[in-house]
Amino acid sequence: MARPQFAASRRRTIAPSVFFGETLIGSVDSLATSDSKNVFAATAPVTGTISKFTGYLSGLGSGVGSQPFRVVIYADSSGNPGALLKISDEVIILDSSAFAWYDFILPTPLAVTAGTTYWIGYYIGSPNQGSQIKGFSGFGLKFNTNNYA
Repeated sequence: MARPQFAASRRRTIAPSVFFGETLIGSVDSLATSDSKNVFAATAPVTGTISKFTGYLSGLGSGVGSQPFRVVIYADSSGNPGALLKISDEVIILDSSAFAWYDFILPTPLAVTAGTTYWIGYYIGSPNQGSQIKGFSGFGLKFNTNNYA
């Protein structure tokens, strides 16, 4: 009886995933204010590239209707958000949807440098307060109004 023949296996290297920012689900529910940006400071643990962000959101806000979100990332400028580096593709949080993890994909990867601080957060569209964000109190959040586009 002949032995079965197997094609030679190909080896491939998979880059490890590294968490960047907060990895826990916050205990504070915040309403998502339309036409605003909410960002927090995070330091890159390694040099590499980022292709997506993941956030924990719901459509259980006091407003009515589904709400669009994007993730934004800024360079640091003396402890404040500086130049806009990237903005993700849009994700729609459906009205009345339960809290869940949502992936925000960057159109092209962003190179980050270990030990460098970046500002990461949400850019939020209308309707006002249709969604909720899980977060932390006293997290150094920076907020500004900005018409969603």
